[in-house]
Amino acid sequence: MGFAMLVLVINMIITFRKPKDAPADPWDGRTLEWSMSSPAPEYNFKQIPLVRGIDELFRLKMEGRREPVPAEPVGPIHMPSPSILPFLMALGLFIAGFGFMYADYEFANGVLAALFNNYIVAGAGLALTLACMFLRSVFDDPGYHIEPDELEKGVHA
Repeated sequence: MGFAMLVLVINMIITFRKPKDAPADPWDGRTLEWSMSSPAPEYNFKQIPLVRGIDELFRLKMEGRREPVPAEPVGPIHMPSPSILPFLMALGLFIAGFGFMYADYEFANGVLAALFNNYIVAGAGLALTLACMFLRSVFDDPGYHIEPDELEKGVHA
């Protein structure tokens, strides 16, 4: 796992040093995500593509086309508002998992032993996760819409 993490970090460093624009489909991919521009717009496809089978982009390339066929007209795209809650839910699950993993560990420190062996750390992580889930469920987040005229102008591209 350590070697895999080292390869990941090296790949991240190399990637951050390269320009952010890359050609769409540099590896001659078969699936629709390779038809996106780089960097991809926040909304991905401005029109949902018509998919008639596995490897739709490959099928389109065999027909001589590079762009997906739209399945619907251009319309407003609903986008969710940014939120820190999903990150906090994941953090809570990480803390809970850490707490459960070390619940039976023999700690030399009395405070750590009390926190972990009594499932306080695990409970705190679960409490954080459930609190965030509750907040996401109770408070309405209408989000926002990207209108078709903004899509045509490329404001959100």
